[in-house]
Amino acid sequence: MKPSLLALLACPDCGGGLALRADTPEAAEIETGGLVCGGCRREFPIVAGIPRFGAPPEAAIARATVERFGWQWQEFKERLAEYKDAFLDWVKPLGEADFKGAVVLDAGCGMGRFTEIAASFGAQAVVGVDLSESVEVAQQMARERGNVHVVQADLLRLPLRPAFDLVYTLGVLHHLPDGEAGFGSLLRCLKPRGRVHIWVYGREGNEWLLRFVDPVRRGLTSRLPLPVLRFLAWLIALPLHAALVFLYRRKGFARHLPYAPYFTWLAGFPLRHTHQVVFDHLGAPIAHYYRREEVAAWFERARLADVLITPRNANSWRGTARVPA
Repeated sequence: MKPSLLALLACPDCGGGLALRADTPEAAEIETGGLVCGGCRREFPIVAGIPRFGAPPEAAIARATVERFGWQWQEFKERLAEYKDAFLDWVKPLGEADFKGAVVLDAGCGMGRFTEIAASFGAQAVVGVDLSESVEVAQQMARERGNVHVVQADLLRLPLRPAFDLVYTLGVLHHLPDGEAGFGSLLRCLKPRGRVHIWVYGREGNEWLLRFVDPVRRGLTSRLPLPVLRFLAWLIALPLHAALVFLYRRKGFARHLPYAPYFTWLAGFPLRHTHQVVFDHLGAPIAHYYRREEVAAWFERARLADVLITPRNANSWRGTARVPA
């Protein structure tokens, strides 16, 4: 943990300020110690450089979701060159200029692939938060970047002050038991006029997946031992990737094929990414698919300003807005 992170932290229980107890107080990166709340006096440990605020969810299905994503992002931890353009597509209409000089929260950072990209755009600070053990991988990257911090915490109980200019979450809210509750938690971290950006699975455009794949995920694959699922995902990824390469990379031809916007995009990645995507879709115990009006209702109920909701690859939704002044 970098000492500069302290200014952004608050007790997740009472909102009080935290005092740092470092075993090596002069170090640029504090490996062990604790954070003590000035209000309720609760103490949170710092282990392997990461402030640890998280506790496993009580519900078994939520706990399994966290554990399986933690395993996934320690297994699939490549940082591909293609991720920069993918990230900019996920966060549209935001661009690199929206990150420059900003204090940014990556909510559900996984192994930190997008945290690193946001930091490279010149952000003042980027805080990556995740409840799973994937923070161990993200912390390796954070040690190499002076403007990156990693925190282990529950998105529903964020240990953060309302000090952020921009909060984004990509592919996370639809894996929470209650996506709107997670959305509301993110808003509490924003400054007045701060901006929130989300990306979630859409119900529109995913009819075949909901009809044929989702029942198999819920009933079978999300319960398989993880090494077994990794092998099964590999067996599916091989023919899928071959089809992507030979059919969907020919864009003029691909537009006549099923699921063309998404598969044409996916065809731009190597086989290892296809393997991870298949594993991701089959492995999560919780996965919700939201209609556009459901996503729009989150923004409306939160009374946000400058709301813009756009489709991505004809099967998912991006939403962005500002907190009123």
